[in-house]
Amino acid sequence: MLRDLATCPAVTCPMTASVTEVAETMAEADVGFLVVLHDDKPVGVLTDRDIVVRCVADGASCEKTAVRDVMSAELLVCFVDQPVEDLERLGMLS
Repeated sequence: MLRDLATCPAVTCPMTASVTEVAETMAEADVGFLVVLHDDKPVGVLTDRDIVVRCVADGASCEKTAVRDVMSAELLVCFVDQPVEDLERLGMLS
């Protein structure tokens, strides 16, 4: 089940937070994936890879770059009681 792979509750951040702030949150929570919120609703996700590819590698200032500028906006909603195989079939796990 997906609950065996998930961090519950999910670690979240506001889309207006700086990349530096969120990287610190990731380090403290020991996660590489956050749910991005706007008005308490999920609007995207941010991964450590998003930070590296869309901020650091571009030479942008992590302190001045907002999460909304580097997040991934495509969301796939899953439920904790779904089998992992559902994500495998969708190509979401490698």
